[in-house]
Amino acid sequence: MTEVQKGTRIRSGLKPQEQRIGTFLAISLLLLLTSGGATLAQPPAAATSYNQVQVKVQTANALNATYIGTVYNSSGYMEATFQSRYPVFSFDLPSSTYLFAVTALQQSVSRCPLYAEYAKGGAAQAGPAMIYPPCFLSNPAIEYGYSFQQVTGSTSITISTQPIDKIPTSNVTITTSYLNGTAASGASVSAYIVGEWYWWGNSNNRLVLWGQTDKTGKVDL
Repeated sequence: MTEVQKGTRIRSGLKPQEQRIGTFLAISLLLLLTSGGATLAQPPAAATSYNQVQVKVQTANALNATYIGTVYNSSGYMEATFQSRYPVFSFDLPSSTYLFAVTALQQSVSRCPLYAEYAKGGAAQAGPAMIYPPCFLSNPAIEYGYSFQQVTGSTSITISTQPIDKIPTSNVTITTSYLNGTAASGASVSAYIVGEWYWWGNSNNRLVLWGQTDKTGKVDL
């Protein structure tokens, strides 16, 4: 090679490894652009539409009550709950199937005698000890109702409630076992009233919501 050729050789300031990296990056960028891999601004997804569902409560008795409405989806998960002093409320829900449950809770009543009748002459007056009659706290009146609804648009539904002790019951036998098929003896089994708030267990003495399985793995609720 002559001196002229040596002097005219084009020299690169990059090392061979750096040249290969630069070539790789350039090819990668070209592939992204030509294959549509470049991220472009996408239009926002359509917003979920909601349907207004108005729930009216029709109690069996005249109650000065607090009303609690609860909505569950078809998988059993609670979607919304609402509490009001009025027997009407509304929910905004997507189109689907729902269970609407309502509790009407009458405030408990405290029954105490008029102690003034037993404190004649004032509390400071000396005299024999006075025994006051006890106070009694009555259980609140509770009514419950529910309704399955297919919601496809705005609608209004009425749910009739009944006193807890007036709702008919049915016997349910629960059978439990381990994965190997052996009966699960002594297992605790519980049941719950869906959407029933402020439950008082003695409001319906026919209800059996808890039990333990026998030696065959069964229990009746």
